[in-house]
Amino acid sequence: MFNERVKLYNDLKDRGFYVRMHAYEYIIGDYKKFKALILIEPFRNVVYVKVLDKNDEEAIKTIIQSIKSGDSQIRIVTF
Repeated sequence: MFNERVKLYNDLKDRGFYVRMHAYEYIIGDYKKFKALILIEPFRNVVYVKVLDKNDEEAIKTIIQSIKSGDSQIRIVTF
């Protein structure tokens, strides 16, 4: 599971985001503003995305694409 978490971290960084990872939580931003919090529950195969910047739909779509690129079967819940 650690490798998958690092892959997600690196993929988000490669897409231009600021990323702070701690265990199964990520803080995502664009170096100006926080965009989302990601909370992973690997044993339930679910990722929660707390949208912090509701005005930047493109960033949220990119974050979700990044999550799906690691596991297309994972359930993503946004709130």
